[in-house]
Amino acid sequence: MSRHTSLTRVRAAATGESHSTAAKAVTALPAGAAIIPEASQDQAHLETDLLLGLRELITMGPPYDPPLGIARRTPAPDGIILEIARPHLTDALTLWMPHSDNDGEFHGIPGLRARHHGRHLQLHHLALDAIVHIPASRAQWAWARDRIHAAHTHLGEPFWAQVPRALTALERDTLATRREYFKGPGMQDSTRLGSALLRRLGLLTTHQAKGVAGYADLWRGLPWSRHGGFPVHLEWGRAHHVAALAEQLTDEASAVALPQPLRQRVERDPRTSTIQIRSDRDIEVQLRPCPVSADGPLWGWEERLPLHGSHRVPQHRRSHLLPATVHSILVEAFSGEYDGVLASKDLQITPRDGGGWDVTGLGRLSRPVEFLRFLAMSNAFPALWPNDLQDATDVYSSGRALRMVRICGVDVAFD
Repeated sequence: MSRHTSLTRVRAAATGESHSTAAKAVTALPAGAAIIPEASQDQAHLETDLLLGLRELITMGPPYDPPLGIARRTPAPDGIILEIARPHLTDALTLWMPHSDNDGEFHGIPGLRARHHGRHLQLHHLALDAIVHIPASRAQWAWARDRIHAAHTHLGEPFWAQVPRALTALERDTLATRREYFKGPGMQDSTRLGSALLRRLGLLTTHQAKGVAGYADLWRGLPWSRHGGFPVHLEWGRAHHVAALAEQLTDEASAVALPQPLRQRVERDPRTSTIQIRSDRDIEVQLRPCPVSADGPLWGWEERLPLHGSHRVPQHRRSHLLPATVHSILVEAFSGEYDGVLASKDLQITPRDGGGWDVTGLGRLSRPVEFLRFLAMSNAFPALWPNDLQDATDVYSSGRALRMVRICGVDVAFD
């Protein structure tokens, strides 16, 4: 195997890019350059905020979702392309875009704004020289924007929509508070570390471990270093997964190792299987395995319906279906002969005022959207495919909180 092919495979594994995209990036590298470029200071700051902002994103774990809902990354020094896995685009943007709640508390990333250009949604920051491109059509952005605006208006004020070209007073105050709290030279290491992890999230390779709760949890730790900044905690997989990840991030021979200043020391705790990777300013990323229980599969449906089985013939159909067709899919999904979870008499599907369907009568099923996503992956149910579930988010209607999923262009809301 040639060195170029080897580096291409390593980069593709870390970023999630296609082989051809990774090969082009490796070909364009200057001699001696790292195969995953480090972000500029402002770019790293924004990428770290985006990464940490995904902690509350609800994902199903493998094999349904990639780490933190990000399917692919194409990094460059002055920008990055992030592909958000379906159906998480609207939920991710709802967490990221700046807004307040009814008590006046700030949420989201202060200064973040969005605009659509070409085939991408561009996220930029009013106080940073940074940009993130998210592949999304104009129709996808319009659907997401309307529902994010409605959710943020229900909760408080959508600053990103009210003042698109300037910082609001609450955003300025929030930025000032965070600068004071996380001040010091260590802050640069913290943002470099967060950005480096985002650009290598593909190293959290998909695995299914019985009894492991969730896929990954990542959060900002309390500042303790005399240099300022904050540590980053990553909880993922089991002990051998953590050990393998630490080796990839720290080994001198690894083509995807963290930048040298961020991996000056490695400390291991055999008792807890925790590994700490420290920078020269004592900023650390702490890797630890997920808590393990003996509860069995996370989703009880997997006991009744095989995820894998006889091969399903691929269906090539348009991204839009008639509402009546989606109605038939829903009836079959929840009460079909394949061992559906409900009796058809319990299922109530009524037209929505804004188009699509309202579904009630699912008292025995607490996570209907996740159940549909499971069916879309299962060979036991040929009528639904993962890409058919285009987006999902929470909506508020007549004082009720509903979970809405867009199936081939048709909105379906669950009480």
